Amino acid sequence: MKGLKPYRILSPFYYATAADPLANGLNWGHAAVLATLIALFAAVAWATFQRRDLAA
Repeated sequence: MKGLKPYRILSPFYYATAADPLANGLNWGHAAVLATLIALFAAVAWATFQRRDLAA
């Protein structure tokens, strides 16, 4: 598992728990990453929903 350690930053769980927010408070940089991911996925979902074809 040591070989996977550099890739932990690709996980949203890293940004949610790495700074121990219950003990240390919110890490605004990690919160910004999570908010950006939410906005990105919402935009992709909205664009995909708009392109659906229900006429058939």
